[in-house]
Formats: sequence, structure tokens, C-alpha cells
Amino acid sequence: MILPNVVIAGTPKSGSSSLFRWLGDHPQVCASLRKETRFLLDRGDPLFPEDCNYHDHGLAAWGETFPESCRSSLPVRLEATPHYLYHETARNVLAGLDEPPHIVILLRKPSDRIHSSFRYTQNNLGLLPRRMTFGEYVATLFSEESLSADEFARRPLVWRELRYSRYAEYLSRWQEAFPAERLHVMIFEEFMEARSDRMVDLADRIGLEGDFYREYPFPRFNETYSVRSPELQRSARRLSRLLPAGRIKAAARQMYLKLQRRPQKAATTTDDQDALRRLDDYFAPANARLAELLGRDLTVWEPSTATSGGPQRESLGTGTR
Repeated sequence: MILPNVVIAGTPKSGSSSLFRWLGDHPQVCASLRKETRFLLDRGDPLFPEDCNYHDHGLAAWGETFPESCRSSLPVRLEATPHYLYHETARNVLAGLDEPPHIVILLRKPSDRIHSSFRYTQNNLGLLPRRMTFGEYVATLFSEESLSADEFARRPLVWRELRYSRYAEYLSRWQEAFPAERLHVMIFEEFMEARSDRMVDLADRIGLEGDFYREYPFPRFNETYSVRSPELQRSARRLSRLLPAGRIKAAARQMYLKLQRRPQKAATTTDDQDALRRLDDYFAPANARLAELLGRDLTVWEPSTATSGGPQRESLGTGTR
């Protein structure tokens, strides 16, 4: 049975797209045909893939998400679905395999992750009002937090942001399920500061030749961009799913973006900074619990960094999933 043996399991908007591509460029890695197969999501989740999932198609179907040309010939098979961190199906299935895969989890400062998610959802996805400010969005997050579970279910892009950023309550379950040598937790901000060294270390831990990354260029992937029309963006994304990959699709996308992209606004405003501080205050207890759980210093997430470099950092791709 063809199964992945390295899985990027978390978290959204924390650089998983770039990490997936960087690992996938290694000559010893066979990466899934698309990032985020979502194969192991819990049934009922808004992102649940009806066409190919564990519940309806069985574990063997997972192998079909990998290129036939390399699925049996390369030592590392890589998959990345950053929502897995929050799903019982993913944790239970992966931990129950005869040989558990290496699990890689990227964690980003919660306030910065939510700011990045807001920009991506508003622009790349076109799913939030164009004139909505980050401050208004954060106010919505806190108002939704007090609603019932039924109300949450109708607002998945909103209600999960605060919950998904309280990392410790999810990570602790993965720590209980996996041996320490199979669970690799990396801090996004630290990773950005020394990408080459961090990739060499990660490669060595998951069975790859780490020297590949000493001269690697580390290209960016899936960056956030501003659009002129969110409605057109939503339609374009639906149409894109129907077009086969290839030169025609790539050329059409390039032409579309020339017309649709608009100049980026400043990365943060006074309104943004006030909202970031509110989030930092809210997440302080959860971050302290995470630091204790990991036995690591998380001063890189202290509120003082929010105004000096949080959401403006682009080195790993601010808009990456």
C-alpha cells in the first residue's frame, strides 16, 4: 500500500505551502499531486473532499494522490494538509499505522497568522468585503466566539480563527499519540530567520540528505495579493478548478492577474495594530501554555514584535497556507 511517510499537518497560514514545495523539490521526495489532499479530514468539515477521502474510499485510495511515476521509487512520500492538526481522523489514522509517518507542524504567532488569514481570505479567495478592515474582522471574531455551536457551523471562515490559534489544546493530543522522534514542531518566525539551517536539520531528521538545502534558493509560493473585484476572483477560482493544468491554464492565469491585481496597501495600519494588540492579549495565556508544553522559549511571539515585523514579514511568504 502506498502511503505518505512525511505529513505536514499544521497550521493554516503558517508557511506550509512553501515548506511543501521546498521539500518536494528534493530529489528524494515524491510529493502528492496537489498540496492539501484533505484525505484525512473529519466527515462534516466544510473542507471535506467528497471525491477522495478516507471514510468513503479507504486508506489505499490515498496512494492515488501521488504521481505514479515516483510513488514507489522514491524513499519519501510527502503530503501537506495544514488542517490535519485539528482533526481526530488524521491523528488517529496516522498514529495507528504500523510505522507512523513523520509529522511536521509549523506554528506561527497567532495574531500574525490571523492577520495573514484575513488578507488571504479577503483578497486571494475574495470571500470578505473589500472595504472590511482588519479591526472590524477581529471584532467579528470575538463576537462570533460567544455564539452557539450551530451559529459557528454557518461561519467556518470566521469561527475557527480564534480556536485554531490556541495551538496547545490540539498539539497536546498529537504529542500523546506520536513518539517524540516522529513529531517535528517548528516555529515559523524562527524558521524564517535561518531557513537553510532549519531545512538541513529537518531533512536530516526525516531521512533526507540535508546538504541539498545549503545552496537552495527558497522560492516563495502562494503569496497574498490584492484584487480589484472579489466577485470576479471567486468566479475565476471556480473556473480554474475546471481547467486542466498546463501552459494554457498558466498563461490564462498570468493574463487574469495582470487585470485583476491592484496595488497592495501598507501591510499594517493603526487599526491593524490595535487589533493585533487585542489578539496578543487574548492569546497570551494560550501561548504561555504552549511554551510550557513544548519546553521552549516563545519570546519571539511577545506583543512587542507585532508592530515591528509581524504581518509584514514576507520571507517565507506571508500569504502561504
